Amino acid sequence: MFSLIGLMVGIVFLGIFLSTKKKKGLRTACLLLVLLVFCGAAKPQKNYLKISDDQMTTDKKGYVTIKGKTNPKAKLKIDGEKVTTKKNGKFTFTYQLKKEKKKSVPVTSKHGNKKLKKQVKVEASKKYKKVLAKQEKKAKQKRQKKLATEKKARELKEIQTALALAQKEPTRENFQKAQKIVSESKQSQQEDEDQLKEIEGKVKEKELIKSIENSIVTAENSLTRNDYDTAVREKQKLSHDNNSFNQRLETVNQKIQQAEAEERAAKEQEAVQQVENTEMVLVTPTGSKYHNRVCGRGNYTEATLDTALARGLEPCSKCY
Repeated sequence: MFSLIGLMVGIVFLGIFLSTKKKKGLRTACLLLVLLVFCGAAKPQKNYLKISDDQMTTDKKGYVTIKGKTNPKAKLKIDGEKVTTKKNGKFTFTYQLKKEKKKSVPVTSKHGNKKLKKQVKVEASKKYKKVLAKQEKKAKQKRQKKLATEKKARELKEIQTALALAQKEPTRENFQKAQKIVSESKQSQQEDEDQLKEIEGKVKEKELIKSIENSIVTAENSLTRNDYDTAVREKQKLSHDNNSFNQRLETVNQKIQQAEAEERAAKEQEAVQQVENTEMVLVTPTGSKYHNRVCGRGNYTEATLDTALARGLEPCSKCY
């Protein structure tokens, strides 16, 4: 980097040298001086970065003024922000602490391929600390309000989601989940409680229908009067009529009645058979027939028909 001032001085002396026609020694001196000036101008400048005050306290609004000097045309940044320097390299930058009570502010100067870095320690004044405390308090209140609003929105959405699912699928599990959410939330309303009661009614009806269905299936499989009566009692708990259940129960009842009729007939037949089997007949000790009267010679005694049949006796063809 050439020095602009040195270059200008060299040009001035060069002009004097060229305009001097007499005095050979003066011309020689001017020439040497021009060469020295140009050599000095051609010598690269050393990088530098000076800070007027590297420990500062803010004003009541949190501002400080950072001053210093660096190489002209150097690329200067303070806390990452580009800063324009004057022609002589001096700079002035107004910096404000945002939330911190103290901070080390980086100041960097890049000149050519070399980079210099320094830190300016900035601390909040007592008055600005009070300002920051008030700002923090307001920010905290704002955050708390926001969190409360978000929590309220989440709870309301959770209630709505749980109730919607229980309405769509009224199972005991979904109802109990929605009931727990509503009871534990401070955002629940009376309308939520009313909706829960409606859902509970649907759940109970659904469970009752399932119980009736199971009772009818049991009765259809067993075809017993006891299971049929149980199914009828379960069906009577239903608040509305159900034609499908009615028809199935009637079919079960008819089958049971038919079975009962067949059972009665079988019992009657068995009773008749028993009466017939207890009929008294006449038999002889050595005869092969049984009689209902004295038929021919022999020693007749009374015996039950069962006894006669058990002996292998056959009915007498004359008596029967």
